[in-house]
Amino acid sequence: MIRKTIYFVSMTILMLLCMGCSSENRYIGNPYSDLPVYAEDNDNSAQVGTLYKKETAKVIHEGWNDWVKIEFHGGEAYIYGANAELIDEKGERIWISKGLLKGLGIGAGVVLAIGLALALIGLVLAGLAYLFGLLMRIIVYVVGFAGLGWILGYFITHDTESTLKWIAGGAILGVVIGVVRIIMHPSKESASGIKFASDSYKDYKRKEAIREAEEIKQRNEEYPLEIDGARARREIDGTILDEKGRRWVDNGDGSGTQIR
Repeated sequence: MIRKTIYFVSMTILMLLCMGCSSENRYIGNPYSDLPVYAEDNDNSAQVGTLYKKETAKVIHEGWNDWVKIEFHGGEAYIYGANAELIDEKGERIWISKGLLKGLGIGAGVVLAIGLALALIGLVLAGLAYLFGLLMRIIVYVVGFAGLGWILGYFITHDTESTLKWIAGGAILGVVIGVVRIIMHPSKESASGIKFASDSYKDYKRKEAIREAEEIKQRNEEYPLEIDGARARREIDGTILDEKGRRWVDNGDGSGTQIR
């Protein structure tokens, strides 16, 4: 569960960063004022036009210096992004952008570090899951062949010491066969081990739920009444005894008076 949660959160953050910094189908404009358009990504370069308010231009590239390269009159030009808004093809504002990240003090290096860290976390978790699957598979082989050794040793020798030797031999054989199988089919064996562990855990939780339900049923049968938030039963003398050991006098209206 923890592995799945970390993976989901990591992938969500990475997806948001990628979506926010991607230039695909992104547009820029300002609904309140006109924006000067420049030939280069600095305000000392020549102004080649104006992007009037409520007009938008398609984004080619969003730089980390707040300048945005756009498609303009069949060519390329630049707008200072700090004075503009990024929107998607549906006209909705895009809040996650390089400008926002820069304003938060997050530069390209930080975004790259976050991406690499998330990728590393994913690789580590995947590697641990892979190794866990292999370990579980080895355990299955060891237990299986040790059990077979116990059966054979018991029925062949009828001797405890000899049976233990058969069990040990079966366990060793299980390790050998497990290692050979893993070498031949590592991915398949790991997946089988993970599935075995998952199925075993689900079976354990199912049995626990059944056991708890049976305990509740047994408790309700033993204490069919309820008083003061606790299960209770009526005694031979007519008083009520709850599961906490308190004794009550039945008031006849569903309530009781505790006997001190």
